[in-house]
Amino acid sequence: MKQVDTAAGSHQASQPKSVAEEYKKACLNFKDPEVFISFFQTHYDNNAHFKDPVFEGYGYGGVVKYCEKICNIVKDLSVDHWETVHEDNKVVMHWDITIYVKYWPFKVRIPGTTLLVFNDNDKCVEHIEYWDLFNTLINVVPIIPTIFKLFPKKWRENLVFLR
Repeated sequence: MKQVDTAAGSHQASQPKSVAEEYKKACLNFKDPEVFISFFQTHYDNNAHFKDPVFEGYGYGGVVKYCEKICNIVKDLSVDHWETVHEDNKVVMHWDITIYVKYWPFKVRIPGTTLLVFNDNDKCVEHIEYWDLFNTLINVVPIIPTIFKLFPKKWRENLVFLR
C-alpha cells in the first residue's frame, strides 16, 4: 500500500489521514453494518453529502440507507490496491476492489476513487465515490455490450457517460 502525504496549509492532516485508514477498515468489515454506521457517526458532519454512481444521500439517514444497500447486495469484498493522497482539507483515495455480489456466481473488479472533503471541525462534509458503472455492469452482465450495440449510433454517442 502506497501512501502519499502532501498536506499543506493550516489544516491538521492527521485527522483526515486517519479517517482514510479507518474508512478502508470499515470497507473490509462491510458485512457488519454497525461498523460502517459507527464510522460515519464518528467522522461525518450531520449534514454530510454522500454520492456514488448509483446512490446519493444526505446526513446520517442517507448513510444508513447506503450501508443497508451495500450489505444486502455484496457477499464478499477484498481490497486489491489502496493509495491515499492528502491535501489541505481533502483526502483522495484511489482503490481497486473485488466484490462478490449475492446471487451472482462471478467476482467483479472495480477500480475507483473516493474524495473526502472536511470542514474546520475535521468532520467529513462531502464523500464522493467515482467508479465506472458501465464497465462494472459489463463485468457482471456480459450481454450488456451486445444490447448497447443495438442502439442507434446517434443514441450511443449521446450515452458517452456510460463508457
